Order: sequence, then structure tokens, then C-alpha cells
Amino acid sequence: MTTPDRPLSVALLGPDGPGAAELAQALRDAGLEVRRPAHPDDPVAADVVLVPAAVGRLELLRLRRLLSAGDDPPTLILFGPDPAAVERHAVAGFDYLVAPF
Repeated sequence: MTTPDRPLSVALLGPDGPGAAELAQALRDAGLEVRRPAHPDDPVAADVVLVPAAVGRLELLRLRRLLSAGDDPPTLILFGPDPAAVERHAVAGFDYLVAPF
């Protein structure tokens, strides 16, 4: 949850692959707090969770189910350089972000 004294927090999941470093820097430049979990199974505590679009549909559904279990679930958004991967999830109703960031 964002408060006036705390910036919006963003958890950036996945490896430091194409676009991830640029996206993280763009988010920091915008004044957001960027968190990078060390391991995929680490708990995610953030206002927004960004997930690489290359993630499979079952993994994405599992992640969404885990994140929605709390009282104030974060917003889940996909990102990535592969338009086909983004499109597969977009038609399933997931939000997405595309470069340039």
C-alpha cells in the first residue's frame, strides 16, 4: 500500500534478461522502489508485481493465485520484448507493459 511518505513499490520478477535492467532503471528514475526477489519462491511484498511474459501460463496462474491470497493483493503486470509471449497472456486477460520503458 502506498502512503505519502512511501513510494510505490514494484517487485520485478525473473532473470536479468532482455529489458529487465532497462525497466528497473526506468522505474527507479520515476521514483518507484524496485525490489528484486533473490529466488522465485521468495515472498513478494509489493504494490505491483512485474513478471516476464516468457513465464508459462500455469506458472502465471499459480503466481496470481498466491498473490491474491492476501488482504491487499498487488497488481500483476507482464513485460517483455517478445510480442507473441505478451499477446498470449493479454488475450487471457492479463495486463502488460511493453518497451520502450
